Amino acid sequence: MFNKILKFEFRSRFTNWITLLFILMMIFQGIWYTKGFYDFYGGEGMLINAAGVFYQNLAGGGILMIIIIAIITGSMLYKDIQYKTSHWIYTLQISDKRFFLGRFFSAFLINVAIASFYIVGLLLVPYSGIGESRLFGPAPIGQILHGFFLLTVPNIFLLTSLCFAAVVLFKKSSAGYLTIFLTVILFLIMETSVEASGATLATLILDPFAYVPVKQQITLMPVPDRNVSYLSFSGFLLMNRVIWFSIALIFLALGYMRFSFKSFISAGKKHKKLKTIYTSQFQGVKNTVDASQPSSLTPTLRYDAITYIKKLGTLAALEFKNIVRPQGFKVIIGILILFSILQNLMWNASFYIGPQVPVTSEMTNFRITFGVFVIMLLMIWSGELFFKDKTVNIWQITDALPIPVWVMQVSKLLAMCGVAFVLNVAFMLCGIVAMIVKGGVANIDLPLFINDYLGYNWGWLNHCLYIALVFFLAGLTGKRFLTHILGTGYFFLLLVTFEFNLMEQVRFGYGFTPGFEDYSEMNGYGMWRTASAWYYLMWSVLASALILLGVLFW
Repeated sequence: MFNKILKFEFRSRFTNWITLLFILMMIFQGIWYTKGFYDFYGGEGMLINAAGVFYQNLAGGGILMIIIIAIITGSMLYKDIQYKTSHWIYTLQISDKRFFLGRFFSAFLINVAIASFYIVGLLLVPYSGIGESRLFGPAPIGQILHGFFLLTVPNIFLLTSLCFAAVVLFKKSSAGYLTIFLTVILFLIMETSVEASGATLATLILDPFAYVPVKQQITLMPVPDRNVSYLSFSGFLLMNRVIWFSIALIFLALGYMRFSFKSFISAGKKHKKLKTIYTSQFQGVKNTVDASQPSSLTPTLRYDAITYIKKLGTLAALEFKNIVRPQGFKVIIGILILFSILQNLMWNASFYIGPQVPVTSEMTNFRITFGVFVIMLLMIWSGELFFKDKTVNIWQITDALPIPVWVMQVSKLLAMCGVAFVLNVAFMLCGIVAMIVKGGVANIDLPLFINDYLGYNWGWLNHCLYIALVFFLAGLTGKRFLTHILGTGYFFLLLVTFEFNLMEQVRFGYGFTPGFEDYSEMNGYGMWRTASAWYYLMWSVLASALILLGVLFW
């Protein structure tokens, strides 16, 4: 049964569309983090793909890896309660302890398998175009594997153990997410303390990811050694690893001892409050309605444009609620909001050049730096929603309803546009809160917030264009997986061609508007304001045609 749990979890995870997104995110993070670390810490004679750079990347793991671990691990044990399948799964011929270990090692090994694509991203760095060829050396494959198994894998084991123990103790999946969040906060406190006052014994030992001791050791190396040398697991680094691996084992043992089917299943029971029913005081009054007589009221069915538009609004609201109500959506939007807050408060590049009052344009840059992930998430989410009826096998019922196809499908399109609107409003509010915390209340430019996040300068209106593209591809292909490949593949191809100057004319980039990155505090968007408006009008006309074709082909 233990092996069956492992096989089932691996098969279900790696046949899920979102796993492909996770893999692409890990590959991208390998390239993105390498460039970022080299830009901030690289010195004269240090290679971009130096062993020291990769060791530092593997120690921190990256926020994307932590998000993926939280999503996979948080629901691994609690999903039986969440989906109400525990009542028959817990009756199978397996002990509760073996079941706990089966789910734990499934989550841990799946996390390691997905994180291994981080290595692929590191190996692709010389071919990514992020630097001149003279800045790259031979790929330090041995050092990458050394850092992955001695830094990344123990960190994954730590996060998985903490998450499982929290879920068992509190019997809530949110407890696991909160535990990982607090671990990340501890890491950020240690890392920022080193930036402010230097490394101390506390920061070297209390860093849960060993980022600080790794960085200290690499900083003390000569430049040639940073390029090719192996990291020495001794001193504070060894002490840090032993302490945190011991903590991981303690929490794993605690969760193992406390877990039992009998106690854990009680988390899924909801005790309903008894309601007092008050009877009418006019109990002697006789009902004058004769149920045996047919009613004179006959239902009237209307099939006109006004009725269909009303149905469209009702179905769009229903689809929107079905998207935002599940726990998974709340987790994803919570992580994105956390990411936005941390970006604006701690990781914003403008803060690295010295004391500076935050301005609105710096807070709205989140939509540019992380807009790629938001758009890809919305495109994949849209593809899943458009094929939902086929996925859950209720299309035989929905297709038989006296409602045109366009009402059913366009309602899902509007629902996804509503989800994109909610995300952008949440990011905008995070930016406003960050400015208040940083003491920049007087510099809050609300019209600029609205223009950037809800307008067509890589904001909500641009997101709607890509949702319309997925709608068209779904109707054209009629296949869910092919829609994901074509949609995300086309978007990724656009990014690569513009990033590496393979294509420079914006008129060939669907959804792109000129100058959305060229805002200045003195001149605003300048000459690009008029051009971007006309470009968005052009893409809106094309998107409208794609929606009509999508309805026609569906």
